[in-house]
Amino acid sequence: MGTTNRHLSADYRDCGCHHTSQCEWDRRFGNCKSTESAVSLLYSTLLYSTLLYSTLLYSTLLYSTLLYSTLLYSTLLYSTLLYSTLILSNLIYSTLLFSALLYSTPLYYTILYCTILYHTISLTLLSV
Repeated sequence: MGTTNRHLSADYRDCGCHHTSQCEWDRRFGNCKSTESAVSLLYSTLLYSTLLYSTLLYSTLLYSTLLYSTLLYSTLLYSTLLYSTLILSNLIYSTLLFSALLYSTPLYYTILYCTILYHTISLTLLSV
């Protein structure tokens, strides 16, 4: 019994075991063998697959979130630039329109004054 424990504690890594509870000494052949069952191997495989899947899912979500936020930021920046450009062009247009109205208003009143004066003179001349 003492040699079994000694051999097991010294040689359990030779079986591919990670812990002494996963190995068993085979008295017929004089070596250790793994006692890991198919259930524990399946559990380890499922655990590893789940960890891998969750890591990939997390990475994908992180990447898509970064992509979404980048696109959102770009869209906001573009719309802000477009909006400010429209405001600036409207200001320029309004300034030009106001200047044109200021320029044309004296001309309009001059023409109106001349027309009224012409009609007044012609009516006065006709009545004489």
